[in-house]
Amino acid sequence: MDRFKTQFMMSDVRTYVTVDPLEQGIYGCTLNLVDFFEGDEVPTEGATYDLKIRKREDGIWEQAEPPKVHLTPTDLQRLGKAVEDLG
Repeated sequence: MDRFKTQFMMSDVRTYVTVDPLEQGIYGCTLNLVDFFEGDEVPTEGATYDLKIRKREDGIWEQAEPPKVHLTPTDLQRLGKAVEDLG
C-alpha cells in the first residue's frame, strides 16, 4: 500500500493527515495544518512523522512509539478510523 491522505476531526477542527503504511500494521502520520488539496502539504520524506499508530487486537488504536504530537484518546480513535477507512 502506498502513501495516502485523509482527514479527521481533531478537537473539533478538521485536520488533514498524510499517512505512510509501515511494517506490521503501523502507520506513520504527518499532520497538515492546511488543506493539502490546495498544495501546501508538509512533506513526509525522511520518516519524521508526527506520530505512529497501530490498531490493537481489541480494535483500539494506540500510539506505536512516543509521538511528537499528543492526541487525546478520542482524537486518536478518530485518526485511526480515518486511516482504517482509506487504508
